[in-house]
Amino acid sequence: MKAKINELGGPIFWAGIKAGKFEIYHNGEISSANRLRGRIVGQFFKDDEFNGKKFRICLLHTVYDDERTIISIRTDTGYFRTFCNYLASAKVKNRHASLLIFSPSFKEQDGKKIAALFLQDAELLNWYKAFHNKLTQTLPEPLAVQVNGQNVWDWSPITNFYEQFIKDTFPQGWGSDQQQITTTSIIQPMAMDDPDDLPF
Repeated sequence: MKAKINELGGPIFWAGIKAGKFEIYHNGEISSANRLRGRIVGQFFKDDEFNGKKFRICLLHTVYDDERTIISIRTDTGYFRTFCNYLASAKVKNRHASLLIFSPSFKEQDGKKIAALFLQDAELLNWYKAFHNKLTQTLPEPLAVQVNGQNVWDWSPITNFYEQFIKDTFPQGWGSDQQQITTTSIIQPMAMDDPDDLPF
């Protein structure tokens, strides 16, 4: 989709993830994509609500050529956890300068919904491999809890850990080398499904 130049001085896209694909919003138009390219230059977290349910969103500001994309990821999903794990444990030489390919994935296996957001080096075309058990000795474990009589996993300790990791790794906002924009300038109301693999 060809970007239009808006009043902020450059093309800005809004990308959410649904059923393993990016849904891209720009100037009232919607398109889908299997992957996106970009260099992460900033981050922002915000609380949101949909259908009476509260949740938290990670907004990643990425830049590719003259295009800027805000990638929205709910922090209570496998998309967020796997993305953070790949970024933290993979041997990314420079997380600020690396041009990445973001590739979401979704499948159902044995009645379980599994969501992931994979990373690929855009220049070498190498997939980053995560080491789930070797990331750090301080990575917390999920909590086993009971909801409606069923045993489920509470991922909030890991989610909180990864949120802090993103905040420590990237500057808040949209990057000092880019024109400053605000979330209210670009974020339009958008329907969001429940996360694919939320256990409760």
